[in-house]
Amino acid sequence: MKKKIYNIIRNYLKKQFTGNLGKVVEKDDALYCYVDKKKCRRRRFFLDIMCLGIKRCDKELAKRYNFDKKVYYIFNNINFKRNEVRLFGNENSEIIIKDCNFEYGLDIANGKNITLDNVSIKYIRGLNLYAENLTLKNMNFDNPYYYIGCKKTIRLYADSCLSITDSNIGRINGNFKTSIVSPKLVLSNTKISGEEVFCDSKDIECLSDSSFKGGNIVRVNTDSYPEKLLIEAPNVIGSKEFVQGRNNYIYENSTEEEKLTIKRKELIEVLKELKNKCAHRKKQILDIYDKNLSNQEVRKLLKSK
Repeated sequence: MKKKIYNIIRNYLKKQFTGNLGKVVEKDDALYCYVDKKKCRRRRFFLDIMCLGIKRCDKELAKRYNFDKKVYYIFNNINFKRNEVRLFGNENSEIIIKDCNFEYGLDIANGKNITLDNVSIKYIRGLNLYAENLTLKNMNFDNPYYYIGCKKTIRLYADSCLSITDSNIGRINGNFKTSIVSPKLVLSNTKISGEEVFCDSKDIECLSDSSFKGGNIVRVNTDSYPEKLLIEAPNVIGSKEFVQGRNNYIYENSTEEEKLTIKRKELIEVLKELKNKCAHRKKQILDIYDKNLSNQEVRKLLKSK
């Protein structure tokens, strides 16, 4: 009888400890909660999903019933098509999102280890993803909804490591600003774009060819520059070691005179291009005038004089 009551309590606690978000599978080392959209809580225009695992206040109770384990939240093939989703995690849980669609955006406020794999996220104004360790695979963030004149901001923040693989983040046109902040950044076959691109990562590692492409400016704060990382923009700002020997790059701490020298070079290039265009246009006008003259009779030309 005691064992039966014990098992009933365990089954109840198993759901409570995982937030009652869906089916829970228990293994020796962890609890796996397979999230059910119907179990998620709506708050007006938002769908708030609390993936908090076993809270500190419940640790003692969890130990008593042999639940002192890590909790994994699995989102698999779910279509969130009516509300913007706000996802909250903490140090007691890990979150895996795979093959899901977020029609009105996804905001991740916190989490220990969060992985997004082949996830479609459409957003109106901005996209904010934050975790201690954030992993993105097979992602495409260049197809948002548009508001005319609205600036769209992508923010990817990690306290420890941000890893991006086989992904396309942002776009050059469309008034995008893309920001990446993490002590360690690992890139593999990834393109990061925006009208403005900002990267603050002391340690950047490229496992395969990747790029930062800015319509206006790319600003990189790092102590490393891997060979497989391509940076393209009219203006690139970084440390002296990072930009040394590269054209159109500006030192982060350069003097005003150095910055003016670079700007002068840019102006000279623009004037040269303008001069070539003017010469080409002048030649076109002269060719047209010469052709018109050659097609008229000499008698008419003299008469007009």
